[in-house]
Amino acid sequence: MKNAHIEKNKKETGGKYSKGLKNIENMITAVLFAAVFCVFLLASLILPDREFSENENRYLAKMPTLKAAAVADGSFSADFELYAQDSLAGRDALMMLKTAGDRALGRKDNGSVYFGKNGYLFAIEKVDSVQLEKNIGYMEKFCAAAEENDINVNVIVTPTATEILADRLPQNAPVPDQSEAIGKIKERLGDHFIDVTDNLRAHSDEYIFYKTDHHWTTLGAYYAYRQYADYCDISDQKTGVSANGGSTLRSDAFDYELPADAGYTETIVSASFLGTNYSKAPGINIKPDTITRMEKSVADSSANAENGAGNGNIRMSILSANLECEKIFDSVYDESYLDKKDKYSYFLSGNNPVTFIETERDASENGGVNMQAAEDSNAYGKGGRRNLLVVKDSYAHAFIPFLTSDFDTITAVDMRYYRSSLSGIIAEYEITDILVLYNVLNFASDSNLIYLAR
Repeated sequence: MKNAHIEKNKKETGGKYSKGLKNIENMITAVLFAAVFCVFLLASLILPDREFSENENRYLAKMPTLKAAAVADGSFSADFELYAQDSLAGRDALMMLKTAGDRALGRKDNGSVYFGKNGYLFAIEKVDSVQLEKNIGYMEKFCAAAEENDINVNVIVTPTATEILADRLPQNAPVPDQSEAIGKIKERLGDHFIDVTDNLRAHSDEYIFYKTDHHWTTLGAYYAYRQYADYCDISDQKTGVSANGGSTLRSDAFDYELPADAGYTETIVSASFLGTNYSKAPGINIKPDTITRMEKSVADSSANAENGAGNGNIRMSILSANLECEKIFDSVYDESYLDKKDKYSYFLSGNNPVTFIETERDASENGGVNMQAAEDSNAYGKGGRRNLLVVKDSYAHAFIPFLTSDFDTITAVDMRYYRSSLSGIIAEYEITDILVLYNVLNFASDSNLIYLAR
């Protein structure tokens, strides 16, 4: 009995000792965490706020103005929380540590992106169903107004990689039903809508979406352009005859030939692109993406090399929301971005209120638009010119270079920065055709589309 009592006391003493040791460990961990947090907090208070995060390619939240109304409706606390998150010193390093921890624990995401198969990173997305319904209504009014003015209008709302490359997502990863959203748009807009979903699915085994970015690649944009050209009957691409005289179609409506067989020269401009999805999971060990540009082969190869899209002299003007010229380029590409983090802005020099492109295309040499219609000065703009307005998000940036073969001028407008009725632009630039091009997530969330209905 005595020995049993001694053993019992040993166990109780040992258990108390282990429990006490565990409490000490927890206390040390808590103190260390609090100390590290205080260091970061103190540094955040001392160091000046950053305005822009190059890693995340976005402007950071600013300190909100203290107003009674904002405090009452809760917007001040929400804005202050965003500011506190964005202004925390060492934010990028903390994001890297979190990503490394999530990967080490075998998690399928880090709260911002899914860790997909084959080196893909997928943004965790959602569709704003309330704003989507509003935007479809605005688009219906916009299309009706364009029709009344004899303007051709088409709408492309493209799915993202999450929808097209679903087999590369982590198992059971919850994602929004993009097909349902696109189906609603298609049903309401009717013949104005061009559904590129099946087209992209047909090429899902090709490099049509970047692995580290949310955009489609130049190849993905090319396949969408081919469908647009077919649908709108705008260029020699519709005939199914390639530049070398062969067939550009193989077995079905979306089985287009590769760009090289359709008369395009593809050039790698960067092999070190780490895009927006990488920025949400910095430090992850992943192979960078490759950015290419495609140029339509023409007889004058020197002009092709000089002018980007290979369709005569090209002049691209970057305009402010007041339509004042800020920058001018002699191609649709801005090579300065190839030395920066935001390499996708190589296309069209990034996001701007208005981008105006003069193509000076030679329709007789490069295929161009329907020549009989162009010869009739009453068919399009003055002198038979065909002028395109593109209402867009950044998905259009890799798409627009292909259009320089088909239109005399291209005016691209980003409603997030322009925020005004388009009636003035349509009149001033003698617009004959309109293309609305968004990815479905941006189309469903951009409240600025209300200006299309004005």
